[in-house]
Amino acid sequence: MNAAKPTVIFVGYGNVEAFDGDAGLPKFIDGYNKLLDVLEATKARIIVLGPIYQNVQGPQVVDIEQYNHSVEEYAAAMSEASAKRGHRFIDTAKALAPMLLSRNKQIYDSSDLTTTGIDLTSIGYSVFMTEALMPGLDYRPAPGWDEFTSATVETTFALRKAIVKKNELFFHRWRPQNETYLFGFRKHEQGNNAKEVFAFDPLIEAEEKKIAELRVKLAAEMKEAANAK
Repeated sequence: MNAAKPTVIFVGYGNVEAFDGDAGLPKFIDGYNKLLDVLEATKARIIVLGPIYQNVQGPQVVDIEQYNHSVEEYAAAMSEASAKRGHRFIDTAKALAPMLLSRNKQIYDSSDLTTTGIDLTSIGYSVFMTEALMPGLDYRPAPGWDEFTSATVETTFALRKAIVKKNELFFHRWRPQNETYLFGFRKHEQGNNAKEVFAFDPLIEAEEKKIAELRVKLAAEMKEAANAK
């Protein structure tokens, strides 16, 4: 984790644990605090995302009403623990409730938002960003953010592509295949190849530089588009 040198850490936690109901809450909070102990050592800003409700159109492997009640209890406990530590908590369940629990398809077809009743689809993540994450962060769009031209669209896709590539490179740097053979107890077999893992570092740095340049370019293009309106 320290290799990533994080400045902000988003912690999404609680949906699986909420299946344990009231009986599992003390153990959950104990584990939650231990997790925060580890993350706080990085000195990064920590933002906690609460669990989400199970979608009414998802597979009903549990009593949905009871499960969603547990989600509320777990979220409340997380919120309290986060506040004591000075971390921001975003109540994802409440933010997404109008969409996930609504049967009014004029708002959203909730079956489009999740694949299992809990796991978000690409549409669900878009809704999550606009309805939960950005408001929860008090995000205020910069002037011109919605002024799209062919130039801003092209730069936006280029920026996303660079971010995805950087993330993929870092994944291979952080979680190399055959890690046991490279660094573990079987490194006597292939440990001589371990040096190749560190070859990802300059590639990651190059993508980080490209991302920074594209961010500046996109901001300038959006400002220009807004001024031309």
